Amino acid sequence: MKRIIAVFLTVILFCTFIPENRTYSESNKELDKIDFKDLTPKEVFKKANEDMKNLYGLDNYYPTSTKKGSLNVELIQEQINEAIQKPEEFKGFDIVYGTSHGTLITYNGKQMHRYSGYNRDGDDVSTRGFPWDAGWSGRKINDLPMINNPWAKGKVVEGDFDLFPKNFNDQQLPDKLWEYIPCRNFEEQIITALNAEYAKITYSKFMYENKNSEYANWKVYEEGKAPQVDG
Repeated sequence: MKRIIAVFLTVILFCTFIPENRTYSESNKELDKIDFKDLTPKEVFKKANEDMKNLYGLDNYYPTSTKKGSLNVELIQEQINEAIQKPEEFKGFDIVYGTSHGTLITYNGKQMHRYSGYNRDGDDVSTRGFPWDAGWSGRKINDLPMINNPWAKGKVVEGDFDLFPKNFNDQQLPDKLWEYIPCRNFEEQIITALNAEYAKITYSKFMYENKNSEYANWKVYEEGKAPQVDG
């Protein structure tokens, strides 16, 4: 659930900047102008805050540090370097704080922790590329139950995005945001994100130590399908 919501929010938060498979803006004409060699962690951080201001009207949304630690500029630089080497595989930038933590494994010859750090609110942020080390039951993502209207009061922990998108901090959403959601259909955006992230992908890509290998060739998501709604 958290992963899927994060994917959806990334669609909105970084649609003016990050050419990744979690960015789904057809109106983004700036992508061809980006030269990753010219980017720095400082510029990425600045642009992330500019997007929050332009799309949500929130000033200085991302601080330079939280109670969990300072902004992980090393991770951003690592992702810049990866984008320079393989721009076609670029997955975007993670704004995280503190250090990597959690279970330490070796996967595809590389040591990695389960979490790369913490988000602005102190929640764990999954390390990109971390496998499904607990295995898989074979239940597709679109068969998982989701919360209907998670922004509605009482459905999730209240915060800045209460009642989003109908009401956001008692103010109108900036017009800039709707440029990237012209149909104003959020479910469609979620499905687009899921298609780009998981469509045609089999469990073998996420498998760890051959756990549940009998499902290796099973697709983890049925293209174009919305997750089930619970409540």
